[in-house]
Order: sequence, then C-alpha cells, then structure tokens
Amino acid sequence: MELMDLNWVRLVLDSLGLWPTLGLIALIFLGIPIVAGLFVAMVSSGMDRSGWAGFAVGAVAALIVIGIAYAVF
Repeated sequence: MELMDLNWVRLVLDSLGLWPTLGLIALIFLGIPIVAGLFVAMVSSGMDRSGWAGFAVGAVAALIVIGIAYAVF
C-alpha cells in the first residue's frame, strides 16, 4: 500500500484529534521492544563500560529512527 493511500486515514484521525495520541502510543509500543532488546544484548555482553555506551548509542539511534518514522507516516 502506498503512502498516498493512507493520507485519508491521517486526515480523519487528525480531524478527530486522535492523530498525535495514536502516534505517541505507536512510538511507545515500538520503542519499548527495541530498547528492551538492546538492554538484553548489553546484559548478555557482560555489562562493562563499552556495553553501557553501546546501549546508550543504540537506544538514542532507535529513538531517532522511530521519530523519523513517526514524522514520515
């Protein structure tokens, strides 16, 4: 399905005042598994200083990607 096909859905949700709310809910539901997966990978690597740094960089990168996806869709 092309992005243009979903514009009417966004327009209807925006007119009802639901678009930002649903977008934030989607952001939370997408962000939690990604950050949790990064945390599990960090714990399995031994939780040393480089593991914490990798977790922080990965979490920020995941949030940036999700933010870009939220802005696009």
